[in-house]
Amino acid sequence: MLLLTFDRRMRSGETLSEAVAKRIKGVDMFKCFCLCCAFLLLPFHSMQACTGIAQKAENGDWVFGRTMEFGVEFMKFNLLFIPRGIAYTSQTPSNQPGAKWTTKYALVGFNPLGFPLVVDGLNEKGLACGGFYFPGWAEYEKTTPQDASKTISNMDFITWVLSNFATVQEVRQALDDIKVAGVIDPNSGVLFPLHFFIIDETGDKIVVEYVKGKKQVHSAWIGTITNSPTYDWHVINARNYIGISALNKPSVEVNGHDLAQFGQGSGALGLPGDFTPPSRFIRASFLNQVALMGKNGSEQVIRAFKILNQFDIPKGSVKDIENGHVHYEETHWTSASDLTARCYYFHTYLSRIIHSVNLKALDVNATQIKSIAVDYPEKISEMTSQFITPAEILN
Repeated sequence: MLLLTFDRRMRSGETLSEAVAKRIKGVDMFKCFCLCCAFLLLPFHSMQACTGIAQKAENGDWVFGRTMEFGVEFMKFNLLFIPRGIAYTSQTPSNQPGAKWTTKYALVGFNPLGFPLVVDGLNEKGLACGGFYFPGWAEYEKTTPQDASKTISNMDFITWVLSNFATVQEVRQALDDIKVAGVIDPNSGVLFPLHFFIIDETGDKIVVEYVKGKKQVHSAWIGTITNSPTYDWHVINARNYIGISALNKPSVEVNGHDLAQFGQGSGALGLPGDFTPPSRFIRASFLNQVALMGKNGSEQVIRAFKILNQFDIPKGSVKDIENGHVHYEETHWTSASDLTARCYYFHTYLSRIIHSVNLKALDVNATQIKSIAVDYPEKISEMTSQFITPAEILN
């Protein structure tokens, strides 16, 4: 793994991308070159099946959980910690330096391919933000060279939100002062179409979308997000499923004969079970509403993982063929943020062990961005020698 660290002492006018280029100088550049070539030459198929939920525990703690799916087999994610005081310069479509800022709040989250940005994360103030694929609908704001100083790229948006703001209300206000532009990723040649879920520790939550070049901010009161189409369409579509219930259907009498359910779950008959975004939105919303709450944030995190496990995509169950190359959609990782405790939890496709990072225990004033590799294999506990007698269990 190539581990990069970046300190805050960048020269005036130096963009973060320029700093990255300088830091990797002298590392194994052949490997970096091969990775970029592979990214450019292989057919590209993007994440399509991410699912997110917001949940409230009995004591009022809020948890935001999500899955990350991606159709690129060699896509690698690491866990990233970004402290306060790191200088950023966003990208713009015109290749001019975009908006500049210095991180006000520390944050932790997942980053793709070693880039110094996150696609999902939690900051030290309990604000969480995640990006979700939005193909066919995402059309970012139009910008001119004169807009460069207030332009945030689609890929920088999540890092910008988490490093600058403590509440959703602050984000709402700041959105009026910037333009979010679509910038083509130089490694893949792809413009990632995204919409964004943002929630703070009070449970205030929004979905931000850019459709036909216009900003749309939706109250995310239903507490669920998937992918296309637009968020308001998903909410309207939910009306088709208001009859679904966790309560089993009672038996009915037909011509003197009693007809009863075969087994448990008859109240949810008709609940969509496929992997399409509309079906996942309905299934996640249903489970989010009927699943029992945990007593506090830590219990709610476990319950969030139980729900999100329903959306795991085993490799091979969803595939596409593009230019003769088969792409398999799969769940790379699942995360849950305890917004009150400031803890970020996750497990990966390779390992179901849940790991956590406590932002309160990190040095938020550190001078470097740091990362943790998460591509570790599953650890299976050997229990053969652990058998004891019933009497020993009682003791």
